[in-house]
Amino acid sequence: MCFKICKFCCRGLLLLVPVVLAWLWSGFLEPPELVRTVGQSEFARPENYGKSFVVTEEHRKEFFRDGATLLKGVLRPEVVEKLHKLILAKADAGYFNMTTAFNMWMDSDELLDFYLFGPLGGIAAQFFSSPESVTSHLPPSAQLQRDFLSRRHQNNVTNGWHIDRTECQGGDQPSKYTSTALPRLAVPLAFKQGVRGTQILNQSQYAAAMREEDFQLYWAGKSPYRREGRFEPWFGYDYNTSLPVLPGVELKKDMIMEPWMDPGDVVIFNTCLWHRSPPWTGPEVEFALQPTFAPSSHVPKDPPILMDSGGGWCDHGLGEKSIGHVALTIDDGLCRSGAGRSMVTEVRELLKEHGAQATFFLCSDYVEDLEAEAKQLLEDGHEFANHCPKDGVDYYNMPPVEFETELLKTSSKIQELTGANPYWFRAPQGKYSGQMHGYVSKHGMQHALGDCYCDDWAIEDSQWVAGTMLQQARGGSVMIVHMPEKGFREHIFKVSIYEV
Repeated sequence: MCFKICKFCCRGLLLLVPVVLAWLWSGFLEPPELVRTVGQSEFARPENYGKSFVVTEEHRKEFFRDGATLLKGVLRPEVVEKLHKLILAKADAGYFNMTTAFNMWMDSDELLDFYLFGPLGGIAAQFFSSPESVTSHLPPSAQLQRDFLSRRHQNNVTNGWHIDRTECQGGDQPSKYTSTALPRLAVPLAFKQGVRGTQILNQSQYAAAMREEDFQLYWAGKSPYRREGRFEPWFGYDYNTSLPVLPGVELKKDMIMEPWMDPGDVVIFNTCLWHRSPPWTGPEVEFALQPTFAPSSHVPKDPPILMDSGGGWCDHGLGEKSIGHVALTIDDGLCRSGAGRSMVTEVRELLKEHGAQATFFLCSDYVEDLEAEAKQLLEDGHEFANHCPKDGVDYYNMPPVEFETELLKTSSKIQELTGANPYWFRAPQGKYSGQMHGYVSKHGMQHALGDCYCDDWAIEDSQWVAGTMLQQARGGSVMIVHMPEKGFREHIFKVSIYEV
């Protein structure tokens, strides 16, 4: 998905830029100013939290050995109750959708204050500075990587066994790799009674069940992602499976850690470990905040993608692997006008000439009679992603079940071509709702926008488009261009060579 920025690299499709681009429900607009007021809400008051929570030697030992540890009495029950009421009030006011509540601190001064003034960041920093951690040489620090709201009730099934690649960024790694195997602090918002905590595979027992060569690689932090963790349908979830099924690893039920959590308790665990939500016990809906923390020196390795709740703007930053590289994405592939007007061959040769790889966001209706050309693109190392069956349809206002049907049409076509479900989705025109997000997530995809865009589909001055995008390009940019066709958007292909 990345290619090197060279001195002369803007011929044809190489139209590039990094200003995080956002889309509102009404169409393409500049992102509004995001203003948060810090330190004014009741969650900024130090009396809410008492003395700083001290991580004990036993906590450290358990976390770095087993991958998780229960922290008793981190929060006062009355603070948990206030958080519970806040969540309900924000949901009722329409600040976020209960099923797709990500990065809620962007929508709430109160939650921002809780993360800034509460104990969670300090707890994470203590683990990051532990002698067992690869970040022990750094000054104690922590930054909020992301948060989301989980909920359990009688009408929803538990999340199946999975890992979280958004936080687990270096492969299948044990908890000492705190710069890439980021820890999550699960905070149940149960203030009346206790709840069952997240079910987590015991790290040491998981490793002991591996073959010897895999065992050594695992503790060295060199194990790749297990295929079932990310690239199978439903992220490898099987709601009827009591344990994940992992080739070469014999797992047993007594390897599952599932702490009982009283009001105010918190569990910290390695997000690279296989885990799932336990079944609902009732009688009330069970909410939990799920913030993930990273050392303040941490820079995520994934490209910038939209991850927040209400269609806001949240740049995940740029990793060392992205320096000097950009991600080229091409929308509306492969040809809406039919195979006779296809420019797949020309685009393929152009990319090959520059040693570039791209992610083609396919419309399944536009792949008809181009299956052979599509497979040639795959052979060249390009990637396919989901862009719905065709352009010009109002998927944003489509009934949810109908949208899911359309979404799966394209995923099915990509699976037919590649043998695997797509990982990336991009909403046509960037119009993306909470309901759409629910189905996209359900089927194992992430919504990817970009930070490099110039209305190339409408502006026929190729030189202006290329020059504008190149002026703003930086390492890690995600570019969005559109697929040219003979007699339609052909100007996208006709670009002279420009010096960066």
